[in-house]
Amino acid sequence: MPSVLEPPQVRPPKRRRKTTWARRIAVSLVRLMILGVIFGVGAGGYYMAKRGFGRQWRYRVVEELRKHGVEANIGRLTLDPFRGLVAKNVRIFDYKNRENILAQISEVSLDINYAALIHHEPFLNALDVRDAQIILPLKTTDQNGGRAVLTNLRAHVYFPPEQIYVSQAEGTFCGIRISATGQLIKRENYQPSPPLSTE
Repeated sequence: MPSVLEPPQVRPPKRRRKTTWARRIAVSLVRLMILGVIFGVGAGGYYMAKRGFGRQWRYRVVEELRKHGVEANIGRLTLDPFRGLVAKNVRIFDYKNRENILAQISEVSLDINYAALIHHEPFLNALDVRDAQIILPLKTTDQNGGRAVLTNLRAHVYFPPEQIYVSQAEGTFCGIRISATGQLIKRENYQPSPPLSTE
């Protein structure tokens, strides 16, 4: 017996659900919020990179350096997307006399433990100095005093408890390429200078 072919069944096309105005508005608002967040993060990063953090943050970093036996002043504290927190125009003082500037450093990258910072614990792990220029004042019979310049300085400085460890410091001093490694141990009779005012 010959097979009988049945006619193909045609399914009716699926009807698309009509999108409601409320759904369209909600999707548009979510897109605008995402764009706003992206723009806000970008603008905030640009502001932190150019303008920097306020006095309160600079003061906290200076106090942390003081705990490690380094008397310093920071001109600006900025956020670099590749290097992290960067201190600019850093001056290092003699701990006995803050009028005596030992060194001026153009930029220092800070290695910070952010969890310890939030919990008000010691937060400074290390300093990374790259392509910096250090101006060292020399005592002479002149009132003006000569200045020696250490250029192209690269160094990594760690802060283990009660000491400062300098790893692979390299630079050019008076045309001579120098390299140094070492550690400084905080003296038992070390007394930091009086705290600075927050102005």
